[in-house]
Amino acid sequence: MTKINTLSDLAKDIGCERDAISKALFKGTSCGVSFMTTEKGISIAGYAEGAGDAECMPHELNYPFESKDFWKALETADIEGCGLWDEYNLDEDYNIED
Repeated sequence: MTKINTLSDLAKDIGCERDAISKALFKGTSCGVSFMTTEKGISIAGYAEGAGDAECMPHELNYPFESKDFWKALETADIEGCGLWDEYNLDEDYNIED
């Protein structure tokens, strides 16, 4: 398992330059996510354009963390952002048939 000890390690795991992490994550997810560095690690939250003041809770990972934990947090944040987008932007009468 890959340990992420620094922002440079994370960039390498994602496959981008260190200064392009935020853009890579936003563009590489269905609804986009916000990415921030913290004093102890990173924070990822879902994003939902048009959701007013509603916000997704951030997922924080403190160094060192496992690569798999990052990818799981990213997936979860994106799912949460997409769900919030649906809640605020789809008509109540909008149905998807299985």
